[in-house]
Amino acid sequence: MNLYYSVGKLVARICFNTFANLEVYGQENVPYKGPLIIAANHLSTADPPLIVSSLKRRLHFLAKKELFGNVITRHIFNACGAHPIDRERNNAKSISWAINGLSQDKAILMFPEGTRSIGNSSMQKAKPGIGYLALKSNAPILPIGITGTNHITGYWRLPFPFCKINITIGQPFTIPSIEGDITQELFQHASNMVMYRIAQLLPKSYQGYYRLSNLQSESQI
Repeated sequence: MNLYYSVGKLVARICFNTFANLEVYGQENVPYKGPLIIAANHLSTADPPLIVSSLKRRLHFLAKKELFGNVITRHIFNACGAHPIDRERNNAKSISWAINGLSQDKAILMFPEGTRSIGNSSMQKAKPGIGYLALKSNAPILPIGITGTNHITGYWRLPFPFCKINITIGQPFTIPSIEGDITQELFQHASNMVMYRIAQLLPKSYQGYYRLSNLQSESQI
């Protein structure tokens, strides 16, 4: 674990523990070695440093390139193990980066929705990327549900997150291997499976698209 990551993690932990009412549940579910895909719902820019500071494993994650344009946030996200991704272009290189990391037994953090849940904080339909990563790598997936960070607005709030935050860590699981050609539809289906696991860790008011009644009506699981 490099110095920048350790310092960034320590600073984030101090901020969240000092200025937020933070509760973390399910630490015993975190595998401490081996490849791991960590998947969480996304409410705020504070989510990556929050998860980094709350888990004992060294994490790596993809973040939109715009977050690296500001000197302060660039240092914060680099320290947290982030890798920039251009959401307007082909993400093949970013997915290859993640698969390569998993092949080296790293833990890769992803937010399957691809963007924050703005407004009512309800989960949005996931992008197929995490399904692709899960099926191509066969790595276990650790679902995480976050509540409360939707009240953190503006970069100035990152060091002073005055709110109640809950992190619930579920049990790791794997998506069964699929024989033959894997279509875009199957990647999306795998992503939906991941999101459903996350939804089960959240209050119904946060589940949005992944409330069981919604999924059953659309035959997504």
